[in-house]
Amino acid sequence: MEIRGGQPYPNYTFNDDNFAATASTQILWTASLHPKVGVVLPNDWLLYVTAGPAIAKVNVEHTLTDTLSDSHQTRLNKIRMGYVVGAGVAIPLSENLALEAKYVYNDFGSITSRTWTDVDGAGYKQSNSLHTKMWMVGLSYNFNESVTPHWNLSPASDFMLEAGFKVGTGYGTYGAPQPLFNSPSVPIRHVLSSRLTWDELESNYGETFLRLNHVNHFFGKLSFQSGRVKSGHMYDEDFPAPGGGYSMTQTDIDGLRNSFELLGGYNLMETGGSRLGIFVGHERRNYSFRTAGLCQLAAATPCTGYADDYDYVSRESRLRMWKIGVDTRLKLSERIWIDANAAYIPKVKFDGEDDHLARQFIVKDEGHGTGTSVEASLNYSITNALSLGFGARYFSFRSKFGRATAIDLTPNGRPSQLEASYTDDQLDLFLQMTYQIGGASASRKLDTFGTSNINSWTGLYVGGLMGAARLKDHWEDPFGNTLTPGGNVNYAGFGDDVTSAGAIMGVRVGYDQSFKKWIAGVSFTTLRSDVSGENTCFSGLRGLNCMRNLDHIYIAAARLGWGSNGTLVYGTAGSALVEGSLAINGRSFASYKGAKIDSKRQSKIGWLTGAGIEHRFDEHMSVYAEYNHIGGVHADNNLYDAAADIKKQPLSTNSALDIFILGVNYRF
Repeated sequence: MEIRGGQPYPNYTFNDDNFAATASTQILWTASLHPKVGVVLPNDWLLYVTAGPAIAKVNVEHTLTDTLSDSHQTRLNKIRMGYVVGAGVAIPLSENLALEAKYVYNDFGSITSRTWTDVDGAGYKQSNSLHTKMWMVGLSYNFNESVTPHWNLSPASDFMLEAGFKVGTGYGTYGAPQPLFNSPSVPIRHVLSSRLTWDELESNYGETFLRLNHVNHFFGKLSFQSGRVKSGHMYDEDFPAPGGGYSMTQTDIDGLRNSFELLGGYNLMETGGSRLGIFVGHERRNYSFRTAGLCQLAAATPCTGYADDYDYVSRESRLRMWKIGVDTRLKLSERIWIDANAAYIPKVKFDGEDDHLARQFIVKDEGHGTGTSVEASLNYSITNALSLGFGARYFSFRSKFGRATAIDLTPNGRPSQLEASYTDDQLDLFLQMTYQIGGASASRKLDTFGTSNINSWTGLYVGGLMGAARLKDHWEDPFGNTLTPGGNVNYAGFGDDVTSAGAIMGVRVGYDQSFKKWIAGVSFTTLRSDVSGENTCFSGLRGLNCMRNLDHIYIAAARLGWGSNGTLVYGTAGSALVEGSLAINGRSFASYKGAKIDSKRQSKIGWLTGAGIEHRFDEHMSVYAEYNHIGGVHADNNLYDAAADIKKQPLSTNSALDIFILGVNYRF
């Protein structure tokens, strides 16, 4: 477990010295011994209070930068003793198993990192109060005493509870801002100023989840996730004023991630352990990053190490979103099944803050956008109650509107309103363990539909689908290094790759023919896309902004697979028409006069390969999960009139697209 807190103290004045200070605390782990005392209610619920000693591993970091360019940073790593108090409720689910919800408060005193005298004679002291407030939900097992619960979750009950946890590794990129537009001195919009990309993020996390199913098809799910970003890099790009050269610096980062999700839904079909449902839900995601060291990459001799481990920039981000989606379980055999879900996120609200400690300014941002998430796991039942599985989850967000307020903390500084874009792409790989209590909604066959001819795949079908797409455009860069009017060098070779992501939805029409166990078929799919992205390109020309919007994907494909017991595993191949726009924004802070945004509509054909699994609920309805890769998409020799120094140069892109879809078919 790791907990971090921090507090910036901007624009304080002490002995005529203006400074910016931050305090950051990480509680890496904590352990406690706290017996509980309570009262058992008539319904066998236990209300209790608890208290006892506690111990924690604590990291503390204090930073101070003043206007005299005198910077101080102190890091401490300590074992601290303290105490814990709290209260909770335990609700019996079976004779030995109970659901618990509790609140605990941990206090580990305070810690002073350093007391010193500044170069101007001012005295400073920085300290932190170390305490945590935690809400927890989980399961407890009583070895000694059996309780007969009033809320019966026996195998014959109308409820089934699935409780479990996941441990996993995450990989991702967070752009904030990605990019930042304009300077207070620039009279026009969409002028590229800077870009912060928190990239190559690798994290470890744990997640607890509860899902409650009812025999009347309703279900709800609750999950909590917490993890540590153990490594990554922050790339800070600047497109400076005329005379300055393109700049990209690198710093090491670590941080925290956590999320909360609550959703409810309704299963449209349930039979033989398989199910198909729809849901709506709310999710919250939080990120916290800090940096260490600074290295200039855009140079004749790029640095190979850091001169210091100073925390130059720290970042806090919060995302709040509502989602709608499809959830399914495909029962493949007595003990093996696939869980999958796909969601469209119509609105994401976000806010955050960058603390630029060395330069004494902060950037507060806010805005909204759209996103998507998909998840799939393969599971195996060890017993009737216990199962193990592994899977993957992908989340993507792109802002539609963003605003940044830059606050200068130096004397006579004033805030500035700027435009900005924001992105988030996270891929999680996980192992999970699930324990099932009760079981009516999973074990009882709710045969609302018939179950005949489920092994016959011959016939015409039509259906709907949704999912996520990730597109990568590589811009071929013909430009080398150039000199600025001030004699500085714009170094080439940075950027030129644009990663776009977003939700996809569409319809599919197809025909299958059965040849005993082998099934062959053809299909046509049309997809509407919400995929977009942007990144730096042509850094040798000071750095421009290359952009992508993907509107539609049209797929014509054939498939061949093996069907057994109502399940078809197949491979697919064909061609795809990718339709959208590529654009270049030639307005950078270094040169924006006469520059503009130039966009080109593109409709290009590529090849497609993929694989999937489809499961029949009955003779008419089936559900499938499918992955496809689209390659060979080229846009060659286009002329862009975005800036004077590129409009006569033909430019080309090579593109590849990955899509994951979850769909439902109706068979005639």
